[in-house]
Amino acid sequence: MKKPSLLALLIITFFTSYAQLNENFNTDCASSSTGYPSGWSEYNSTTNTALDWNCTPTGGRDGTPGIQCTGVTGGKSYVDTSWLFTPLLDLSSSCGAGPVYLRFDSKYEILFDHFLIVATDTIGYVDSSAYTDLTDSTAPVFTNPLDSANWITYQLNLSAYKSYHLYIAFRYTSSDTLAGIWSLDNVLITCTGLGVTNISEQVLPLTIVGTPESSQISLSYSIQQPGLYDVSVYDMLGREVRKQSINAEIGKSTYTIDHLALHSGMYFIRMGNGSVYGATKVVIP
Repeated sequence: MKKPSLLALLIITFFTSYAQLNENFNTDCASSSTGYPSGWSEYNSTTNTALDWNCTPTGGRDGTPGIQCTGVTGGKSYVDTSWLFTPLLDLSSSCGAGPVYLRFDSKYEILFDHFLIVATDTIGYVDSSAYTDLTDSTAPVFTNPLDSANWITYQLNLSAYKSYHLYIAFRYTSSDTLAGIWSLDNVLITCTGLGVTNISEQVLPLTIVGTPESSQISLSYSIQQPGLYDVSVYDMLGREVRKQSINAEIGKSTYTIDHLALHSGMYFIRMGNGSVYGATKVVIP
């Protein structure tokens, strides 16, 4: 499947022209095209332009223009890696002595199991041996599947990179059997971090309890907002194979999803109420 990844690309260079990143795609992506805003670029591991990052006139947040990538064309999934690079940035004068953040909106069509954020000194094709993984630095944690149903705003503290010139890159990979659509909007550098409340309300701790079976799976979760929550099980194709609703109370509890008839393999479980989401993976033997 397509696996979205966000990468901070560290560039040690003598370029003297730098951009201030504040891109909502409304101007350059008002009509469908394979073009990008000024200074943005892409590397695609294939020659199939349908698998590139492309403008979308109505696929951004709230139906505005945005940019998106998919590994599906002509009804078929393809093996592909597509990198979207921002213009070259210089954060040395950003936000004075205060912190500086990357902020972006993200939405993904199908569940996925891996994100990656790295620092490296390469643009274009990036060798995995050349970067440092920064995935856990995002808030909320940039992981499956917070944005599989709704737009989510993420931030990444880039204060440690103020002395460098850098690119931000979004990497999207796919297999020949699974792919989806990853949409981005409102990518900017800002001095203001997301509020703690806004971050914490989007994350619901969710873990598997005991040994999962083909007929039932038990979960442990911790709730801060009581009420009705939907619990869904998805297969690797992103298909919802089971959905149940529960009235959850504040605190830590367990719940068993029953009446299942699952085949062996990996599944994703998602629990949420419209504003709070949690997810975990489970392997049925």
